[in-house]
Amino acid sequence: MTKRLHIFACLIFLVSQANVTQAAPIAITDGTSLLGINNVEVGSFGTFNIIFSTAFNDKLETNEFSHAASYSLASLFMTDGFLQGTSFDYMPNTVFGCTSSIFPCRMITPSTVSWSSGGLFVNGWAFVNYATVGEGAFSSNQSDSDDAVRGAGAVVNPDGSIKFPNAHATFVEWSPVVPSAVPVPSAALMFMPAVLGFAFLRRKKSA
Repeated sequence: MTKRLHIFACLIFLVSQANVTQAAPIAITDGTSLLGINNVEVGSFGTFNIIFSTAFNDKLETNEFSHAASYSLASLFMTDGFLQGTSFDYMPNTVFGCTSSIFPCRMITPSTVSWSSGGLFVNGWAFVNYATVGEGAFSSNQSDSDDAVRGAGAVVNPDGSIKFPNAHATFVEWSPVVPSAVPVPSAALMFMPAVLGFAFLRRKKSA
């Protein structure tokens, strides 16, 4: 009987886990610009919501996270990513903070700061999304192979706003998503009284 109870407990666990699904990424837009993305998976670091910002908010990530996060962000724009082939992919100036139509958009996840002659320099890993056909300096057809994750930075003003390059850079702010508890399906719980009753009768019979 103990073996049967063990098997039933395993079945309940498996049924409950079947309801645990990873939420798909969701683009946050104002109809024209990409303001952020929800439910971005960053490997072992977990799931995050992100927003694009034209100002540095003093938050620094570790170099390891900045690197991994930038690759996760890149995967959303590249082959099989849910943004691949959209206007946000082919027109980098539709990402909030990137307004230039002739330069790539640098989506920077800050990890270090230092002082330069121009002011505070905020550096980190970035997903760099290049422009497409007919857009100034990038007049040749740019494919996903031209996009890249690389080190990049921006000089900021005293108020944190981007001073340079202010037309083709944006900061990426990452906020962890707290997973919600998933209840065991009610159908599985309905079997519990029957199993307990059966166990009681077997115990009584063997007594």
